[in-house]
Amino acid sequence: MNRHVHVALVRIWMYGGMSVICLGVIVAFIGGCVIVAQVILWLKSGQWVSLPLLYLFVDPWPLLAEKFSAEAAVAIQRATGGFSDPLFILRMGLHTYFNGLPSWLMEPKQWIGMQKIVKGIFEVIPMSLFLLGLGAAVGIPAKKCFASAEEALENLSKEPK
Repeated sequence: MNRHVHVALVRIWMYGGMSVICLGVIVAFIGGCVIVAQVILWLKSGQWVSLPLLYLFVDPWPLLAEKFSAEAAVAIQRATGGFSDPLFILRMGLHTYFNGLPSWLMEPKQWIGMQKIVKGIFEVIPMSLFLLGLGAAVGIPAKKCFASAEEALENLSKEPK
């Protein structure tokens, strides 16, 4: 293969690695934002709102309403009004992109035992921890891939022409 083709392929490899690193950083950043949103909401309303991973897959608002007393719900609603809503990420409706998953998680008609296991796991894992872990799981291997591509490009540039 031509040397120029090798260099081009290694550069594509590097840029792919950089893109995946950026994706990992963005996902981890969103996880950090979820923690910050929880803290802001707690500071404003005095009520800690736990956000399990389940809330990424189902509509969280009915579940949040069940969790709190009427007074706490009013305090949270007052605290999240206007443009400073720290739970805006939940309003994005991510659950609408998963065909059938939200309804299966909340009211299964098949695979009931599997649903109990999956829902139980999703209720235990905090959303922020999952997003931080996912960002690290994506970004760290991509950084290693990027480093090896960078080393390969260096070696190609040292080769005699």
